[in-house]
Amino acid sequence: MNNMKNNRAAQTTQAATMSGAKQENERLLNLEGGYNIRDLGGYAGYDGKHTVKGKLFRSDDLKDLSDSDLDTLSDIPLLTIVDFRTHNEVAGAPDRVPQSVREHYHFAIQPGSLSKELFMSASTREEVRGLMVKIYEELVTDTECTKQFRKFFGLIQNTENLPLLFHCSAGKDRTGLASALFLLGLGVDMETVLENYLESNANLASKYPDEEVFRVRPEYLHTALEIIARYPGGLEAYLAEVLDVDLRKLREMYLV
Repeated sequence: MNNMKNNRAAQTTQAATMSGAKQENERLLNLEGGYNIRDLGGYAGYDGKHTVKGKLFRSDDLKDLSDSDLDTLSDIPLLTIVDFRTHNEVAGAPDRVPQSVREHYHFAIQPGSLSKELFMSASTREEVRGLMVKIYEELVTDTECTKQFRKFFGLIQNTENLPLLFHCSAGKDRTGLASALFLLGLGVDMETVLENYLESNANLASKYPDEEVFRVRPEYLHTALEIIARYPGGLEAYLAEVLDVDLRKLREMYLV
C-alpha cells in the first residue's frame, strides 16, 4: 500500500509539471483506489460562464475503491453511475458503489475493433495506435456506440440524476470522448478540451506503466472530432441530431 501511495504521489508531481496539468489536478479527486476520477467543473465556456462544479465526474473503473473512497463519493453525494464497459469487463472487475448511489446504469460500448485478441496481435506501438484510431472512428459512427452515448446524454440532461459519475475501464477513450463532447457543447475551447483529454496519461501512469494501449494521443480525439465536423451542420448538429442533446438546456444546466 505504501508503494502504491508513493507511486501516486510521484504521479501527481509529474502531472503538475505538464502543460495545463496544475489546473487539471485541482479537479482530480484524491482517492486511494481511483486514479482518473475528475470533476468536469470549472472550465470557461460560453458567455464568460464556467462549467458547474460537483455535478459531473469522469472516471476509470471503480473496482479498487477503498471504504474511505466510497465515503468521499457518498459525501458529494453521488447519485448516479454510468458504466460504459462491456459485459466481460464488468464481470471481471465489478464496481464498488457508494451508498449514496440510487441508480447504476450499464451502457456497454464496444466498437467492432475493440477486442483483446486484436490488440494482443499488434507487435508495435504504431500498430496499436492504428487500431486506436479505428476505434475512435467507430465510436462516433457505429450506431450501437452512438446509441449508448445518446442514453448517457439523456441522463445528464435530467437534474434528478445529478451528481453523476461516468466511466469505463481506464476512463480515457469512451469516457474521454464523452467528456470532450460534453465540454465542447458547452463552449469550452479545443485546447482546454485536449488538455482534459490528455491528462489521463499522467493520471494512469502508475496504474498502467508503459502500456501503449492505455495511453491517449491527440490524433485519437482529433480523428473522432474531424468525422463529426463533416456531419452536416458540424458539432452542434451532431450533438442535437445524433445524440439528442438539447444544447440550450445543457448550457442552462451546466454553465454558471
